[in-house]
Amino acid sequence: MNYLLIDKSDPNDFLECEGDVLKTFFTSSQLFDKKRCLELIRKKSHIENTLKKNKDNYFNIVQFSAHGTYKAQNRKGLDYSAILERVGNRKDIEIFRPDSIVRTGLQADVFFSTNCQTFNPLFIDVIKHYKGISNFIAPVNSPV
Repeated sequence: MNYLLIDKSDPNDFLECEGDVLKTFFTSSQLFDKKRCLELIRKKSHIENTLKKNKDNYFNIVQFSAHGTYKAQNRKGLDYSAILERVGNRKDIEIFRPDSIVRTGLQADVFFSTNCQTFNPLFIDVIKHYKGISNFIAPVNSPV
């Protein structure tokens, strides 16, 4: 088995510890083939570009720890959904969108997100039609 762990949570917020907890679990488990696992933890590199360059983007478990947003369509624009990195008092940085799954060729048995509002119509639509993700676990609103 292998995993992809993407942790862009705030290391200074003691409530945002799911990335650290899962990293400890994944690295201590004998189930995973460490050579095929990928960890992108608070790295400056662009996640989508890193995944596009990766040779094999099939993972048993993909886990995202960051922040999520979803805005339904209105008269001014279409639906919008993204996984975000919070950077102090500055504007949030978009790090992954639902269509990033397709652009990177990401495939997973389980796509697990602890980001707010990840279970939204855009993510569901991409996952339903893309067929590269077998199972999707995410919060509808806030996971807390």
